[in-house]
Amino acid sequence: MDKGVGARVHAARSFVLLGHRPRHTKPCRPRSITRTVGAAADDKISSRIGSWVSDDYNVDFAREYDRSIADLWTDENNNGCIVLSRSENKLNSRLLADELSKPVTIPPERLGYEDYKGNAELRQAVADYASSTFVRNVQIERDHLCVSAGCGAVIENTSLALCDWGDLALVPAPYYSFFDRDLGMRAGVKILPVFSSTTTGSLNVQDFEKCFQTATERGKSPRLLLLTNPNNPLGTVYSSKQYLDLLAWAAGRNLHVISDEIYANSIFGESGRRAFISALDLEPQLLRMGLSQFVSNNLHVVFGFTKDFGAAGLRIGCLHTRNAQLIKAWNALGYQCAISTHTQYAFTRILRNQTFVAHFLAENAAALRKTHGALTSALERANISYQDSSAGLFVWIDLRHLLETPSFESERTLWQRLAQDCRVLLSPGQFFHSKEPGFFRLCFAWMDPDALSVAVERLSKYEPRQNEAGGENKR
Repeated sequence: MDKGVGARVHAARSFVLLGHRPRHTKPCRPRSITRTVGAAADDKISSRIGSWVSDDYNVDFAREYDRSIADLWTDENNNGCIVLSRSENKLNSRLLADELSKPVTIPPERLGYEDYKGNAELRQAVADYASSTFVRNVQIERDHLCVSAGCGAVIENTSLALCDWGDLALVPAPYYSFFDRDLGMRAGVKILPVFSSTTTGSLNVQDFEKCFQTATERGKSPRLLLLTNPNNPLGTVYSSKQYLDLLAWAAGRNLHVISDEIYANSIFGESGRRAFISALDLEPQLLRMGLSQFVSNNLHVVFGFTKDFGAAGLRIGCLHTRNAQLIKAWNALGYQCAISTHTQYAFTRILRNQTFVAHFLAENAAALRKTHGALTSALERANISYQDSSAGLFVWIDLRHLLETPSFESERTLWQRLAQDCRVLLSPGQFFHSKEPGFFRLCFAWMDPDALSVAVERLSKYEPRQNEAGGENKR
């Protein structure tokens, strides 16, 4: 496979835009998804898939990404490109790689087909891991777990199982750019972005109720609520009260809830560590509120090892649900996204080594804290504003002062000029359905940490090009 194409197809859940549609969506208006019959106009791929992968913004991003990857910054190549769009953690890759490299003998029976929900040994190891790390009040049982090839596949299959084509999902914005594809491409679920009425971006039940009512008045009530905690792209952690209030509201509206907790063990700030609570840990309170049917059937939690272990290539995503019909359906849904039995065997051994897991997570949190601190210090010295964050692999930065006009068209122009003139590749806010143009997600855990101060210095020195008429751009 051509290296450029390979990078776009295989490169993790949150940095390449294959399948992402970055057009700005107004509050409470669903994205139009139509089922198209027949081949695409050029007969090379179907129009159904072509509509997801042919957006010109996708093409531009992929081109800039490939160009940047081919000329990456290093100590020896100090004029190289600095890629800060890739939400992947390489800070402690050596630790995990060394542990995986230890000799292991794989039984021959592990070379055959196994349970498409993940084999029992892996699911037990995952249950023990979750119960001893980010879940505090509930003992996870392996029979409530389904394990597949990445959290994207897990979310896609969950929405496919729970929703019908054309159903609506409420998602607080800004949100992870691939959710549009994860919910829409195969399941045909349309996302309604919910914009916070607060200045802090907190979860406000009234905002969700307003969006729900607006959709209902237009003829279709939402079916699903998709949350991400810690948040991507903001790197913030929601309080337990916000989460509990919203879950109780969702129960009252008979919504299915997917709580995406893929960054649950990537919390590096004390405020985030104190605030974070898994949706699973709220089950006892929900039960005391008389919401047993909601807990049993409608609450689904996603987590994995792509971010927290820097193991995107291993493709291990997990679903916790008590919905017996959904678990049964996974025998069919999991067929096309099963994890290789070799990976399952090897990672089961990793998770059973509780000493290693505890050491790795502690080292990872320390590395994230140190790198995040160095980055934010550099941003402050450069007078670049950013959203306070305590989790994840990214910082939400404010470059509105560099826009020619307050528009997403101007944001796109700025993004491309930063990539070409500054050789710094960021992810523009429009990809995440930001309410306002000029914000960018900056990922800090994939490049060499020494590159971060160089990138910030380049951004601080950026001067907009003169316009075609020869005058200065309006700022």
